Amino acid sequence: MSALAISVPSVVVTWSSAASDSEEIAPVSASAKHSGPTVARRDAQVSQRGANTLLVIGDSITSRFNDKRGAKNQGFWSILADSVGAKPKTYAQGGAGFVNPGLVRCKGYNFSQQVARPAVREMVIAAGALVIEGGRNDTRTCVKGGYADVSNAKLKRAVNSFMRQIRALRGRDDCTIVLLPWGPRGEENRDRITPIIRKAARKQGFTFVNTMGLITKQRALADKVHPNRAGNVALSKRILAKSFARACFY
Repeated sequence: MSALAISVPSVVVTWSSAASDSEEIAPVSASAKHSGPTVARRDAQVSQRGANTLLVIGDSITSRFNDKRGAKNQGFWSILADSVGAKPKTYAQGGAGFVNPGLVRCKGYNFSQQVARPAVREMVIAAGALVIEGGRNDTRTCVKGGYADVSNAKLKRAVNSFMRQIRALRGRDDCTIVLLPWGPRGEENRDRITPIIRKAARKQGFTFVNTMGLITKQRALADKVHPNRAGNVALSKRILAKSFARACFY
């Protein structure tokens, strides 16, 4: 995934009130927000100030898009937040993953490093729902003098370590939602990486949403990696259909 070259680590952060996209996904009603199955909740002592936040840790499939209702580049996370009546906040960098740090030449953060930042850690604990979006960038990573392939063993260690890191902050939690969106480019790596992330997420009691095959050529941008408008809508609908996201906010 492409990213602008910059000399210091930075993170794309967005936080705004999501607006309605009612033609595609109806906003949640007050009663619906409290219906559905019981979901795991943070310890009662945790501050409630972030309880209405939909927090996303991700890569450029998150950072590339915006929170503008009906816009061509509205992100799946923005559409999702509106549909559940939540406030979206994202920490995402192009190129980031469980192993790979974000940004050009890996000058940014991987997911574990991102969550280790005090402000992000606090939001991970308090958020009504946490969406972990990524894994596609973990096919190769930076090494001295260039890049090297990421082995299955290295990926498993990084993914399992990160999931334990999140478990320590949120406990076993249905409102921690993990997904790996993957366009039609590089499907051989998709089939290798997806089972590793799915197994690690479920082991810690998180919700894994299967998006395999969802971002088709018709739902992807020309790069065959990032979703277009239809792809972002499809992602938000899949999350709603396959998770307890509507019941994660109060």
